[in-house]
Amino acid sequence: MAPTKEAGWTAPRYGEFRLLPTVLELFADPKFAASTSDEARAADLKTWGEEHLDKVLDDMDNFAVDSRCEALRTILAATTDMGEEEGGLDAVDFIEAIASDEYNDEFFLRAGSYVSCRECTVFGPLQQVLKHVHKFHPLTSLYSYGLGRDAASLDELEPRVDLILEVACAWSALLELAELDADKPVSDKMLDKAFKDKKLVWENGPRGTKRRGGWKDVIFRVTTAARRAHAAGDVLDVPVIALKRLTRRERGIWGGGRWDRYGRW
Repeated sequence: MAPTKEAGWTAPRYGEFRLLPTVLELFADPKFAASTSDEARAADLKTWGEEHLDKVLDDMDNFAVDSRCEALRTILAATTDMGEEEGGLDAVDFIEAIASDEYNDEFFLRAGSYVSCRECTVFGPLQQVLKHVHKFHPLTSLYSYGLGRDAASLDELEPRVDLILEVACAWSALLELAELDADKPVSDKMLDKAFKDKKLVWENGPRGTKRRGGWKDVIFRVTTAARRAHAAGDVLDVPVIALKRLTRRERGIWGGGRWDRYGRW
């Protein structure tokens, strides 16, 4: 029923749908859908269609708006410095903000507005990450890992996306090294091309994260390490990302010979 396929990714997953206010109300009604008789089913369908469907659709629209507002909040929290004299993020009317030209669809496509999947390390534009969430984290029950039990309301579920400060800083450094504009969309191909003959190193990363790798490796390592640190009540230093030339081994050239695809000389 969504006007576009992209709009469909903002719709609630099953567990989220079950927690929409109108749906919760129906499940709490001891008379609704309590009988499997043809007469009772006909009455239930009539109740659903005439009294509740429009309300459910409104709840779904509100869910999409709330998801977009939450994404904007986490982006601004990680990428801007809104001082207390301005009231900070608490003073922002996010519903009004996402309806403005400043935070429209194009804003969420900017490289500087990329977000992470809350449940893994997938990173990209909001719609792309929401599509990933629907496909790989479908939430087929009300169970919330963070709660260790079934959620009783949407407020008890974690947001679907986040943007950790350390990840935002690392991503900004990668864009700068690649000489790409954070105010415009970027593609994997653009980044792969920019780092084609280079490797990247997280120089001040925790032990085990300083290996040479590609830009996706850097995002994975920073996201994983930052979440681990935050869970322990700690934070990481602003990531220092360095660009390194390929070694002779990485280029497959050594003493006039060449490495084959299986790592044999």
